[in-house]
Amino acid sequence: MTQIWLDECGKPRPTRACKHCGAEAPLYELMRPEHLRMGGWKKLVPASYVNWCGHQQDVVPVPTPDRCWLIPYEGKAQ
Repeated sequence: MTQIWLDECGKPRPTRACKHCGAEAPLYELMRPEHLRMGGWKKLVPASYVNWCGHQQDVVPVPTPDRCWLIPYEGKAQ
């Protein structure tokens, strides 16, 4: 059975294969700037989080007026 992750509106979240194990993982594409600050992330600086499969996912937070897009990053976040 395929897992389905939902966004804050209850709609299915898009997925992408984990670059380490190939498991389908949800894309967290939008975050609010205050949530980035709580996690210690900075805009336009590569960051990472651990996905449900246990592997690191690297992203770059790119700001818009009210949200930040999390763009997948192929390098290694520090």
